[in-house]
Amino acid sequence: MNKTIQDRVVALILCGGFGTRLRPLTCYRPKPLIPFLNEPLLLRIINRLKSHGIKDIVLAVGFWSEVIERKIKKWSLDVNIMLSEEDRPLGTGGAIKNASRYLDEYDRFLVLNTDVVCEVDFGDVYRQHEKGEALATVVLKEVEDVSGFGVAAVKGRKIELFIEKPKPEQAPSRWANAGIYIFEKEILDIIPEEKREISLEREIFPIIVKMQRMEAYFYRDIWFDIGTIKNYMTATQEYLKKYEAEGKIILPKNLISGKTRLNKPVLMDEGIKSGDEVILGPFVVIGKDVKVGENTVIKKSIIFDGARIGSSCEIQDSVIASNCEIGDGSIIRNSTIADWVRIGDGVKILGSVVFPGKKVNKNLSNGTICY
Repeated sequence: MNKTIQDRVVALILCGGFGTRLRPLTCYRPKPLIPFLNEPLLLRIINRLKSHGIKDIVLAVGFWSEVIERKIKKWSLDVNIMLSEEDRPLGTGGAIKNASRYLDEYDRFLVLNTDVVCEVDFGDVYRQHEKGEALATVVLKEVEDVSGFGVAAVKGRKIELFIEKPKPEQAPSRWANAGIYIFEKEILDIIPEEKREISLEREIFPIIVKMQRMEAYFYRDIWFDIGTIKNYMTATQEYLKKYEAEGKIILPKNLISGKTRLNKPVLMDEGIKSGDEVILGPFVVIGKDVKVGENTVIKKSIIFDGARIGSSCEIQDSVIASNCEIGDGSIIRNSTIADWVRIGDGVKILGSVVFPGKKVNKNLSNGTICY
């Protein structure tokens, strides 16, 4: 059972990235506002922090700062949000240094990446850190493919070496950086003053390792870096499976046709309208105010708010972003369709990507990217 953190603690959420690997979904929205199980990633993190008693939260924001600020004002949060704005990319280390004016009044602080979804008990991490003498506690997760992560060599809990994105044969272990840290405020004195891009992992971690003041928190539950569309979809399916098994998925009542068939797990928001003989699932997430025409089948897909899907369509292993219109009889498989796209009747889109605002009236396949 999670316990709240009783001390006054601040969390820094890193929101300044461009979200390049998630394009075209991030063309019209910052990565922190990508919906995960119908909840923006940033809101999900804030709610998890609140559940652990953390109500002082700093957001390190970049060129999307105004969009994020407007969205935050619409949420009922009951937390103290502070914005640390960057006028240029500063990297993970630079973002922490830039937020010093907010962090310096606390003895220690929590740092989180926006694109990580997991069930880490922040209170447990904090208490382990508090009992030791580490300058930094890094949450580690064991992974199969280490090539995309920072990897630690660990003796007991002591991190003795940290290698950023090693080749598999050079990795000291399979314990990867999970993107969650607790730092003593002394780290602010270690990060250089220069207003430049500073990598926490490549520049600052080696210093702390040399000081012998970096410890590991071993995390063994569900965890995903959803910085790519492939990982985003995989994480969605695994969480749907988890939440269905735990009885956490509650479907809206009286919002779908009695002749609609649900193959669970399926998660739907309010306002969905579906025609007769529709099949939804398995592994489907549908946002607010989505309309699905009769005889349409949707499997293993994510449908954002406001999408309009015609009759007799087939959508599988795909993402359909906000306010798209999919014509009758269209087939979409293994594809990503960005916001405000219009797809004509009877069009087949197979293994392709369509950028925002496009009108598509011909078939696309074999990795086509429609700009």
